[in-house]
Amino acid sequence: MKKLLRFLPAIPLVVAMLGLYPVAAAANGGSDDRPEVVGTIHGRGVSNMMDMVAAGLKAGNCDRVSAAARRCTVSTFSIDVKLFSDHSAQGKFDCVDIAGDPVGYPGDVFGDVSSWSQTAEGGPVTLYITDGTLVAIPGGDPFPTATGLSFSVTIQHFGGAGVGHWTLEVPGPGQASPFNGGPICQELLSRGHIVGKGEIFGQRNED
Repeated sequence: MKKLLRFLPAIPLVVAMLGLYPVAAAANGGSDDRPEVVGTIHGRGVSNMMDMVAAGLKAGNCDRVSAAARRCTVSTFSIDVKLFSDHSAQGKFDCVDIAGDPVGYPGDVFGDVSSWSQTAEGGPVTLYITDGTLVAIPGGDPFPTATGLSFSVTIQHFGGAGVGHWTLEVPGPGQASPFNGGPICQELLSRGHIVGKGEIFGQRNED
């Protein structure tokens, strides 16, 4: 997560997108102009960073030997978001890469979700955070708190252990995984779940 310190926002495209959203209805405009909730996403649990696993680091629980060698791949996360019809969003995202993960990763990144997108009905959903925060954690690498971070979180697959899959990307060049060149975080659930409900999911509830 410390790697995010290099990625202080350079006005990502999502900021421009936000300018397109309709202004909230005026007091005399009635409820018809208000965006409707078209979906919700709720998730929490433990995941492994699969780019690191593919590179030979340890999947599963972080034991003392692996932690001392900085070869763990474990993150904990929570997602609670409402998605609105105008593609604005309201909710929270939080991810902690634990002490024992490779140098530059341990830390807690979190923020308010402000908007969302979906490339196709029933497809992956991307959540946009434009004012995130990154803080150090006990036992992890020391670094100053960073604020105003912009990044996106994509729910690639909803579900539980071995199925639920999410990624975290930071806009701009030079911000990919050093292990495979993909998103900086590529997470497959080992415990917990991610559930999507509502119109954009066809009322599906995939545990």
